[in-house]
Amino acid sequence: MALLFVPEILVPTQVRRDEVRVPFQVPRDQGVPASVRQSGTTFPLEGRISWEAGAEPTPIDVELRGEDESTVINRTEATSSGRFRFDNVRYGTYWIIIESERYNYVRQRVIVDARTFGVIRVAVSLSPRTFEESGDPVSALRALRIAIPKGASEKYEDSLKAFQEDNQDQGIDRLKEALEIAPDFYDAYLDLGYAYQRAGDLGQAIASLKRAVEINPSSLDGLSWLGRLYYENEQFHEAADALSERIELGAASADDSLYIGLAYYKLGAYWKAEESFLRSVSISPETAGPVRLQLFNVYMRLRQPFKALEQIETYVSEYPDDPNLEAYQKRIDDLRKMLNRVPPPR
Repeated sequence: MALLFVPEILVPTQVRRDEVRVPFQVPRDQGVPASVRQSGTTFPLEGRISWEAGAEPTPIDVELRGEDESTVINRTEATSSGRFRFDNVRYGTYWIIIESERYNYVRQRVIVDARTFGVIRVAVSLSPRTFEESGDPVSALRALRIAIPKGASEKYEDSLKAFQEDNQDQGIDRLKEALEIAPDFYDAYLDLGYAYQRAGDLGQAIASLKRAVEINPSSLDGLSWLGRLYYENEQFHEAADALSERIELGAASADDSLYIGLAYYKLGAYWKAEESFLRSVSISPETAGPVRLQLFNVYMRLRQPFKALEQIETYVSEYPDDPNLEAYQKRIDDLRKMLNRVPPPR
């Protein structure tokens, strides 16, 4: 019996210009009330490392750095069970950094503000460092930075100041000058990609991020945003390839899995899309609403109406204030009418 036609749900997924990861942030205390900044309030930060892709658990150094990523505020050793702790963490923006010859580089932001209460809990994933076909390990980020000439580093620092002052054009010019001095400057290519993306120049953003990934194939941020921008540029095969490489490195976010699912969906690879969307839901069930709508589309394409109904009903129950609720409810009613004439799944 033919399935009742149910229109595809259109879910906005465009990468917003203000959504991109920006390495140059506003001053740490901005947005935190003065009374809070002066209160001396501190919190314990407890972390737990999970070992991905066959990584062997071992004690490892963990650094807590300031917003500029260069100032080491505290350093500790995580146990072989993956637990670590920093005490007396004040309001501000911080980075959890793990650099190791054995594992892929970890750079994870932590924001402590007026909404923080009690213990700050941070989950970190470690995966084995990627190796080249030659058997040589991918260049560590520390080594990539050491090789940069002083003149290029100075131009790079000037670009950060320009971006902090909201002077995008000058920031881009300083990054270009840094790359003229040091053509293999990974950080400069990465930040230039983000800057072009904010400026709306998708082609230049993709070219810059692609070069950053060529220099450092284990770049988690580079692969993640390159894949998303490929998707935005309707280069779905390239998006799937870049995001697949990102996921293989471990510690992928729910958004990484969402975007690779979107790319597979556009390519008509619905089973792969389902797998990616389900992974996104499992990583972050509390923000999985849009993903459930995408799963609805996938299951309708795969002629699995019972699963489609489950996803859209779950969405409606979790987001009762959605302005499109009436349209979604109509889809639910249409599916229910149809399924009353279809035997339940065995």
